[in-house]
Order: sequence, then structure tokens, then C-alpha cells
Amino acid sequence: MTKNSLIILFVAVLTSFVAGFVVANAFNRNELVRLESELTSAKNDRQKNNEETLSNDEIKQKITEADNNPDNLEFQKTLGIALYKYANLRQDTTFFDDIARLLIRANKLDSGNVELLGTLGNLFLDKGISKADSDNFKESRKYYEEALKLQPNNAQIRSNLGSTYLLQIPSDLDKAIVEFKKAIEINKNLEQANEGLIQSYILQNNAESAEVYLKKLKEINSQNATIQDFETQIGKMKIK
Repeated sequence: MTKNSLIILFVAVLTSFVAGFVVANAFNRNELVRLESELTSAKNDRQKNNEETLSNDEIKQKITEADNNPDNLEFQKTLGIALYKYANLRQDTTFFDDIARLLIRANKLDSGNVELLGTLGNLFLDKGISKADSDNFKESRKYYEEALKLQPNNAQIRSNLGSTYLLQIPSDLDKAIVEFKKAIEINKNLEQANEGLIQSYILQNNAESAEVYLKKLKEINSQNATIQDFETQIGKMKIK
């Protein structure tokens, strides 16, 4: 892999990691409010930069409570999803393994829940990125594919599935492109899917196709933070 390709892959990792957080929050923003309710008895009144924070001990206490009530679906689901969002907002992977345990437990109790499946996919995608671990990408795909059986026209989950192929090492660019294109067929304005296609084509040294989707990305959002980097890399490819 060339140096330029490595740079683009690094950009892809950062973009996907952030996108995973956005996706999780997009499912149901009320979960953060529900988390506050769950943790009312455990929180101390304090502020840091005008935001309430939770100590690790407080979080561990609620996780232990959930572990002690494994058949309580609502508790596992609500706490697991909300803690994942909270961890993402804090950019902190400390409790990812605990969160995975809660969500997997909830999924066993409610296996047809797209929200749970999508969040599990996002969690293992983020774990795969943070640890550069192919097993986590495979696990992520498993949950995305289950979710897509229930909602085949969910463009965001389809795009995230594409990201698992793009970000694994080595990348499977052909499969990534297939999934990103399927996502765009469902929602042509999905920025993440367009970004994924651009990234994939750059890694394939296909400047022409990358430019096609870069143009579309500019039409969708001319302020997209990845545009300048993509323009630079495509420009370098065309000089060669």
C-alpha cells in the first residue's frame, strides 16, 4: 500500500469512527435522557465545563446492577444503548466490553430489534477501529446483516456494513463499494456512503470514479470536512 493510500485510510478511520457515534445517537436521542434517569440515584452534583459527568464507579455500579438483573430486557437495552452513546460523546472506549455484554444480553431477549442490532454493529465497528482487529469487524458485520434482513432499505446500516469491509486489514474494496452503492441507491444524499466510495476508489487508484462521487459529495454538503483531503489525494493521483 502506498503512503498516500495509508493517509487516506487514516482519514477513513477517523471519519468512520465519528460516523459511528453519530449513527448511534441518531437512533433515539431520548436514550441519553433516560440514562440520566437511570443514574439519578448514583450521580453527584458536579459540573465540568458546564456539563454533568459520571465517575467510573457510578457507571460500574449501574453495570453491576444490570448484571444482577440479566432477564430485565428494558434495563439491559436502555442502559447499554445509553452508555454507548455516553461513551461516544466522551470519546472513551473504557466500558465497551461491558456495554457489549449488556447489548448482547438484550439482543438475546429481543432478537428482532433493529435498534439493538444496529447499535451492536456500531459498537463492534468502533472496537475494530480502535483495536485494528479483524474479528471485531466480522462481529460488526454479523449484526448489521441481521438488521438488514429486517430492514433491507436502511441506508445507514448498509453504509456502515460497507465501512467494515473498507476498514478491515486488508480492505475488501470490492465488497465495500457494493455496499456503499446500495446505500446510495436507497439514500443518494447519505454523506457517509459517498465518503466511503471516494475512499475506496482512491485506495484502488481510480481517480476518475473518486472524482464522480466527490462531485456528488460537494453537491450534498459543500462544507464536508473530508473534501479538501480528498481533493489533495485525487490531485496527486492524477499527476502520476
